[in-house]
Amino acid sequence: KKDSQVLRRLVPEQPKPTVAAAAAAKRKFNSKVLLMQGLPADWYKSSATQSAHVSKQLKFLLVKSTKLGLMAMGGVWSPDKDGGGPDEPDEAALIRTAIRCVKDSVDVDLSRVTKWHTFMEIHYHRPAEIYKGKWFPDQEEQTVFFVPEVDTIMPTQEEYLAIINQVKEEVDSAALAAWQAAMDERRRVAEEAARKRAAAAKAAEEAAKLAAAAAAAAEAAKAAMAEADEAESSIKESEKKE
Repeated sequence: KKDSQVLRRLVPEQPKPTVAAAAAAKRKFNSKVLLMQGLPADWYKSSATQSAHVSKQLKFLLVKSTKLGLMAMGGVWSPDKDGGGPDEPDEAALIRTAIRCVKDSVDVDLSRVTKWHTFMEIHYHRPAEIYKGKWFPDQEEQTVFFVPEVDTIMPTQEEYLAIINQVKEEVDSAALAAWQAAMDERRRVAEEAARKRAAAAKAAEEAAKLAAAAAAAAEAAKAAMAEADEAESSIKESEKKE
């Protein structure tokens, strides 16, 4: 079994960190959200007839990263955007971090949620190390997982149907606008092609006229040359008779 200390590339003796390194060694705070699909309201009444265990009926909404796989939504606490601090956030600031990051990542607004439950809190210590020639000081990282109660912000059946119809109308309107734009573009291209064909036909007609005129001019020149030759021959014959 490999030594974990070797795997972490720990350096026993390191120079005293600079002011910038000491500033970078502040604790890092993360806020994560577990969106849970709740049980039906009548589950407790009909639990005796349920074939699946409750643990299999509960589902959580996660995001999938191409590098890290499945992970909870959330991000890093920012004092400027989320408040709290200045050194560490309170629970309200971490909730604001969760709302901001979920909105940015999946465009779901949780700002109207009134109840947030702290599900889990993880404290992680990252030892000092040199990685790829760069010095990384000691760092403490704290991640808090929240489970919001989204039942209070879920729409009723009438509101849900209204939202569906509104989205459908928006999608249909966008599709109709895209179809009309495509048809207008196709019509414009067809008209442009017709204009180019007409211009090409007119140019061909003009070229044919010029070619005919050139042919007529060539025939006239040939006839003139023949008359000139005949006149010259007549003059020579007259000179011989004299």
